[in-house]
Amino acid sequence: MTLANAAKNGRIKTQAKTLASVTSKPTLRAKAAPSKSVKASMDDELVVWVAVESRSLTTLSELAIKELKRLDKNVTTTRIHKARVALRRWSALWKLLRDDGWETEEFYAKVNKPLNHMLKVLGNARDADINLELGKEIKISKHLRDEWKAHRENARAELRECVQNLRLKKLEKRMIKFASLAPETVSHGIKN
Repeated sequence: MTLANAAKNGRIKTQAKTLASVTSKPTLRAKAAPSKSVKASMDDELVVWVAVESRSLTTLSELAIKELKRLDKNVTTTRIHKARVALRRWSALWKLLRDDGWETEEFYAKVNKPLNHMLKVLGNARDADINLELGKEIKISKHLRDEWKAHRENARAELRECVQNLRLKKLEKRMIKFASLAPETVSHGIKN
């Protein structure tokens, strides 16, 4: 079912739109400054948006730390996968927040750079796990399987070292601290 059919069947409520309203670009009819009530509304929307960003960052930071702590206790295929997924979600959100001015040099050096490195190491370990599983399925030779197992153990050893170098408690405090700080540059849209 297409989106258009869903609207016709009453599953999605839409407003009638003309072709011109959908295809034309909005134009400014006057160059007057926004009224105080419009400005206050924009300020309120910005405050709400920053709060949403902060809460999202806090939630994904807590999830990433939780999965990294589990990984620190015991490196398994499932924990590698879950930690990698949690960090990829955090990283995807961070790319959006960086555009809104959340990233500082301190944050990049102390949080983002180490987490990006961790994501790369997790990717290597996950690839080694997948290759070994695939090798079992296609019944590779014992000699090749032993080589791949050794490669996986090397990737996991690098991963263990990387997790320990993160100093998770300190990293957690930094991530939560930065998630609670509204960036100064977010107010770029507000002119006092």
